[in-house]
Amino acid sequence: MRLIDRGGLGREGGGVHRRISAAELERYRQTRAELRRSAVRELAQGIADDTPPDRVISTR
Repeated sequence: MRLIDRGGLGREGGGVHRRISAAELERYRQTRAELRRSAVRELAQGIADDTPPDRVISTR
């Protein structure tokens, strides 16, 4: 419900019930997956072949 209220997930219809289409769920799923892949790529750029295994990589 918070995702709908914030605009992150669209809903159909009005009234009390919040209906979400399968296409909207798939769009949201794809968007979140791409954000995760992007974050992993960004973290991976900070790792070189000579990076010690115990080095802490700051994520924020």
